[in-house]
Amino acid sequence: MKFFTHRLFLIIFTISFNFLIADACEMPINSIHLNDDGSVWYNVDFDIGGFQWNVEDATITSIGGGDAAAAGFTVQGAGSTVLGFSFTGGTIPYGCGTLTVMTLSGESSGLSGIVFSNPTGGSVDVSYFDGGAADGGNDDGGNDDGGNDDGGNDDGGAVSDACELPNNSILLNEGDVWYNVDFAIGGFQWNVDGASVTGTSGGDAAAAGFTVQGAGSTVLGFSFTGSTIPAGCGTLTSLSLSGEATGLSGIVFSDPSGGSVDVSYYEGGSTGGGDDCASGFYDCAGVCDGDAVEDCAGECNGDSSIDECGECGGDNSSCSDCAGVPNGDAIIDECGVCDGDGSSCQESYYNVDIGETGESSLFIFRTSITSIDVGDELGLFDQSGILDGSGNAGEILVGSGIWTGSQTSIAAVGSVDLSAFGGPI
Repeated sequence: MKFFTHRLFLIIFTISFNFLIADACEMPINSIHLNDDGSVWYNVDFDIGGFQWNVEDATITSIGGGDAAAAGFTVQGAGSTVLGFSFTGGTIPYGCGTLTVMTLSGESSGLSGIVFSNPTGGSVDVSYFDGGAADGGNDDGGNDDGGNDDGGNDDGGAVSDACELPNNSILLNEGDVWYNVDFAIGGFQWNVDGASVTGTSGGDAAAAGFTVQGAGSTVLGFSFTGSTIPAGCGTLTSLSLSGEATGLSGIVFSDPSGGSVDVSYYEGGSTGGGDDCASGFYDCAGVCDGDAVEDCAGECNGDSSIDECGECGGDNSSCSDCAGVPNGDAIIDECGVCDGDGSSCQESYYNVDIGETGESSLFIFRTSITSIDVGDELGLFDQSGILDGSGNAGEILVGSGIWTGSQTSIAAVGSVDLSAFGGPI
């Protein structure tokens, strides 16, 4: 059984400024350079999918701008380490210019621990240009003997758990990425061969507070806070995949200081049950032909669901109207009443202040009326009504109401002189 090693290229250069260059395009191909003003120049012949380096003898207080920002990259500086990537799969086109601009505390002597990747996640050898050698210092950028080709596992047999893996190797086992390393992990990246990544979750990366992103076939794991995953073995993260993966490639691992570490993919396979599942289908719990599924939050057999407002794990409140109806149309009126017509807080103008006579007339206002608006106050006047106890007649308010937009009925007090019977006039 072959054991393939995916090498990382760690380029270390001695800084000596022998001559000055006028701009980034004069640098050797596939090199970068730190200027005194904090700008990082680059000249590469490949599209950039991501980058990382350490700043020597200084710490980063802020970072931004340049072609990385123009391409929508997220560029983070923590301590002396810089990490640049795109959540959307964007790239920085090949060429030359200012990659990004750093504000530094201290006087930096250059950049080291340089890691660059192309759009597919493959590692590309990029060196630090110190203003001296015309070849940009690539003489020591590789390792011609190929390093530890077999990773320390000579028999290449199947393993039953992560701790049986050769030192500094990883293995894809039914969506789980097993690892066994002798260094604290500061970041990682790889490509999934033969499948695309639809989700990532769990594992020791999540437990360490890492952000793990999957885009297309590429997986990128890092920490915004500078935390690390301790040396050891276990499940690094779990991948949800579309397609049948054949393994991992383009493997890049870094230690806490940003230095690249050689980690390989173990081709020996595992005894994790894949050969015992005739259909080859495993649910999210790893059960052959099982029915466990991830909920909307990505939790296997979780109980989160999409509410009526379209939110995962929501309670329908984010789109409910004032009456508590999801996607309803009731609103608070100007009087503070839910689904009100705005009339409850209006000051009444027509107040009937005459006594009831026992006689009344019913007036009906139909919806065909177009000259009044909802909330308008209606007043009914008797032009020959009895005004006082002397029997004087004239115009007097005998009924009132509020127009609601629908048929409205108002009962008007009848003008009757009942004084002879002890009643009102």
